[in-house]
Amino acid sequence: MTKGKQMNRNVFAIILIFMLQFTSFNAVASIEKPSFKEIFLEHKDNVSDKWENYLDIYQIYLEPIIGKNASILEIGVQNGGNLQILKKYLHNAKIYGIDINEDICKEVLDKEIKTFCFDATKKNLISQNLKDLTFDVIIDDASHISQDVIQTFEFMFSKVNPGGLYIIEDMHTSYWKEFNGGYKVASSQIEYFKNLVDLLNTYHIKADNVNNSNDNNYFYNQLSDGQKEMLRWIRSITFYDSVAVITKFKTPRTDSPYARIVVGTKQPIVPIIDIAKLNGWYYEESNK
Repeated sequence: MTKGKQMNRNVFAIILIFMLQFTSFNAVASIEKPSFKEIFLEHKDNVSDKWENYLDIYQIYLEPIIGKNASILEIGVQNGGNLQILKKYLHNAKIYGIDINEDICKEVLDKEIKTFCFDATKKNLISQNLKDLTFDVIIDDASHISQDVIQTFEFMFSKVNPGGLYIIEDMHTSYWKEFNGGYKVASSQIEYFKNLVDLLNTYHIKADNVNNSNDNNYFYNQLSDGQKEMLRWIRSITFYDSVAVITKFKTPRTDSPYARIVVGTKQPIVPIIDIAKLNGWYYEESNK
C-alpha cells in the first residue's frame, strides 16, 4: 500500500470517529434533556404547588425559550419553589417574582432570582417597583380573585414583550363565589377572557347584530382605548382546564380587518374573483 493511500485511510478514519462521537454526543444530550415535568417532580427545595395538567402546558409554551436570554415573571410566588424550578428548566433566563407577602423577599431562592414585594393590582406600585422591566412570559398565580386577575392583566399585559406570553393559572376559582365568581357571572375572570374572544373578532361583528344600526364600525367605536390597544396586540387566547394562555403579536396588527387574499386564475365553479372585486377585497400583485 502506498503512503498516499494509507494517509487517506487514516484521515477518513479520523473523520469517521469524529462524526460518530458528535452523533453520539447529540443523542445523549437529547436523551438527557429533562422535561418540565421531570424537573418539577424531582424538585427538593422550596415548595411549589401545581395541578398536574399545568406541567404539560408549561412544557409546550416554555420549551422554545430554553437556554435563551428570556425574562420570566411570576405573580404570586408563595414559597418561591416554582421560581427555582423555572430557573432549572430555562437555564439562562432571568427569573422574577412578585408577592404581597414581604417574607418572600427575605428568602434567598437563587442569586439569579429577583423578588419584589408589593400588590400587583396597584398600577402605581407596578411602576415604582418594575420601572422599565419587561418580560417574555408573565404568570399570574396570585390571589385568583376575579377582580384581581382582571385588574392585574390590564395593568401588566403591556409589560409582556412582543411575541411573549401571559399565563393565568387556577381559573377554576372563577366559578366559586368565595373568589367573587360563579357560573356565568358577568364579573368573573372567565367571562372577561371569553369576551376577549369577541374582541379578537371585532371587525366581523356587524352593526345589525348589535343595535340594528347601519354603522358597520359600531362595535369597534364602542371599544375603550385600552381595548383597542389589546386588539392590536393580542394574537390568540387558548383555554385549558383552569388555565388561559394569551399570546402577543411580535408586531401590532393594523387598525383594520385582515386582508382577504384570493390566488389562482381559474374559477370553473364559483366566480370568486368577480365576487371579490365587487366587494373590494380582491388581492392582486399590483396592489402590494
